[in-house]
Amino acid sequence: MCAVDPCDPTTIIPANLAETAAKFADTKPDDLYMLMGQTAEQHFFENAATGICRFMPELASKKYRELISDVLRRDKLPLRQGIQPLLGASALIEPSLVPALTNIAIECSGNEAARGLNKQDAPFVQHYATEAVLPHLDGNEQFALFQKCANTGIARRSVEMLKAAEDGVIEREWRRIESGGDTTKLCNALLFVAYSNTSLPSAFRESLPQLVCHSDWLIRAHALAAVARTEDSGLVQIVVDSDWSASALHSRREALEEHAGSRVLAAACRMRMIEPNAALQRMALSSYGLIARCGAEGVAAVAAAVAGALQRVLNLNYAPNLVAIEEREVRDSDLLPPVLSSRIPDERLRNSFEPMTDEESEKAWDAWQDAAWTSYFAFDSKLSDADARLALDHLSQDCVEAIVLADPVAAETWLEWIRAAGPTQQRLIAHFWQQLVMGFTHVRKDAKPLLALAHHKPLTKVVRSYHGISVFTWLLWRSADLLDVSQICFDRLNLAQSDTEIAYEVYAAESAEQGRALDDYIAQQLAIGEPVNLCRALTVAGFRDECPQSLRLLGQYAGATGMVGEAREAAWQAYQRNRWTRHWFELMLRAPFKEDFWRHSRLFLKIADARYQMWPLSSVAANSFGRFFVTLHAELNDRLEKWSRLRRDKLYGQKRPWWLH
Repeated sequence: MCAVDPCDPTTIIPANLAETAAKFADTKPDDLYMLMGQTAEQHFFENAATGICRFMPELASKKYRELISDVLRRDKLPLRQGIQPLLGASALIEPSLVPALTNIAIECSGNEAARGLNKQDAPFVQHYATEAVLPHLDGNEQFALFQKCANTGIARRSVEMLKAAEDGVIEREWRRIESGGDTTKLCNALLFVAYSNTSLPSAFRESLPQLVCHSDWLIRAHALAAVARTEDSGLVQIVVDSDWSASALHSRREALEEHAGSRVLAAACRMRMIEPNAALQRMALSSYGLIARCGAEGVAAVAAAVAGALQRVLNLNYAPNLVAIEEREVRDSDLLPPVLSSRIPDERLRNSFEPMTDEESEKAWDAWQDAAWTSYFAFDSKLSDADARLALDHLSQDCVEAIVLADPVAAETWLEWIRAAGPTQQRLIAHFWQQLVMGFTHVRKDAKPLLALAHHKPLTKVVRSYHGISVFTWLLWRSADLLDVSQICFDRLNLAQSDTEIAYEVYAAESAEQGRALDDYIAQQLAIGEPVNLCRALTVAGFRDECPQSLRLLGQYAGATGMVGEAREAAWQAYQRNRWTRHWFELMLRAPFKEDFWRHSRLFLKIADARYQMWPLSSVAANSFGRFFVTLHAELNDRLEKWSRLRRDKLYGQKRPWWLH
């Protein structure tokens, strides 16, 4: 296939690539991405593509453009399968093909049977087609696309790609859209102005009182988001004077409206249009951190509200198993509410849907996922009825720490309540408990509450990024400069039973800027000197971001043999791949042409792991990176999941001992 590793920037074109290139050039696009399973032709194409992209980029671009053209003429299952690689190759879509891709997005939005698709696949194709085409459209064209869509199923990633329309474009269309009676067009117009930095139409102020009490929750959500974006005092006052309140919403499915409306009320509080207590009564609990930013009065009001919320949770006596649900941490600055997703828990992965056909596996996954979400939303409904949303609605860590700083006595009282509660209640409040003890640790440099923390897992897995490190892990490492906390962190590394677990601890330390703590841990392991300790030190070094200490240590053990030698080789490969990943990432950042961005992205995607999330985005990033990096998210998520899966069954780079399973 390719006699050298094409992801290694130092390699040169191998002699055997000519034969592979000839076969690659002969590959027919209608043999690729047609079925649920992988054909021999597709297997070859995907494996050969990395080397071809590196050493023969013109051929790679030509073949992918042939594939794109072919996919746009497909229907039924071949379209569904082909649209997925098309998203990651969006940078190669030629201007002449943009209308065809736009039409696919529009057709699939209006008819579940469009192009022979079924009701599950049509929305899937719509989302992929929309995300693939948006980087090629200016703001005016994006607005026109949204107006032609026959549903409101515009995905979150699409929102991140929006550009402002020219002044006057929305103004000219607003009255027609508002009075036309088409709620889909109105909803999509509001979404566009809310998230694209487009100027609001002058008639929006007149329309707002009706929009915030509209029967369609998405229309309310987008109208409120538009107000939150502009923070226009007149518009904010209209919302304050309305009877809008998050307490009237009873479903997590309306989180977008809760989030947007709460942001408006927080802006009103900053502008002194509403008192903190009055604002909190109408806001989502997860947005309380915005009021905590409104001075001492705001923090005191939030503390009182949280005390009541905590007591209501501690009165519950049922804690379901929601370990399959993963959610992003709450951040006060986010324009959108935290992402919810589902994943198979680690303990079930080794028994997951094997041996099944691809179709059977997909059906089993769908059924398992439906059951997980049914359980989640049923419990969310019970919490709403009991006004005990703190079990699932989380505060930002900044909010918790503001309370600990301003009123440590109140926070200590809460800890006493939690410690006196039963195990079910402690599990219900486990994430908040973790936040609270880590607030004491970070703000007051007091680790005693942490040492009394019971080892209950939160109901859901709260992470810093999609399938990333848990918030609690990051919070621990952030305070690793305290002796008691560093010992807990070191114990977690010592007890980690797979390379995945070790890697996540190292990533948490690196992203919390605690490289010095990792240096201390490695020094401890080297001082003990036993082979197992040397293996763990080398593995930690291999999972670090670039640093001279790791390079020195891995070089020092280059000649090691046996168990230590195998661990060093695995660690060296992990360390080198990260260096290569950064090389291709930096070339993507600076790529002057979209074809160059795409070519470098193929090499980046082949080897990237979660460490790339720690790298700052340069302020001089080229236009191609800004336009197209977001189109890589699906493949990036797959790559991160693949690394996690591969490393889950290994320890020190070798297969885990049977007795650890």
